[in-house]
Amino acid sequence: MKSMKMYLIYAFLFFGTLLLASYIDLRIQIKVEQDYRVLKWITIRQFLFIPVGVTFAFLNFVQKLCIKGVWKYDYKKVITFGIPALYLTFFPTLYFFIPFRTITSPLLMVLGNELYKLGGFILGYVIVSSFYKFERSGIINNS
Repeated sequence: MKSMKMYLIYAFLFFGTLLLASYIDLRIQIKVEQDYRVLKWITIRQFLFIPVGVTFAFLNFVQKLCIKGVWKYDYKKVITFGIPALYLTFFPTLYFFIPFRTITSPLLMVLGNELYKLGGFILGYVIVSSFYKFERSGIINNS
């Protein structure tokens, strides 16, 4: 019963974060249509879905807190998943600043301009889930 309460609280926290990020994203989209200051609002929108990914990985991180060992960071996971997710998250802003727009515009046409949400989610998840505990005898928990 105790774990059921924990999962319900976790689900409420996760879906609450997702709904809050989506609501703020919608309000920003309406604001952009009103004042046409696109770059400022696009930059803010890119950070909205990173906390959703952090919340998704939070339960696993809390479970790792109870284990004894030394904290390590899985830089291979960050390089293979985090850097591409970082690119997807900040793609709309990069599009304004990269001089060779022909390189990036086909990606935007194929994948759409909502890809920053998925990239932010993955980036937040990778940041938190890359921490693990390590003991001299070997890895304790890296799942």
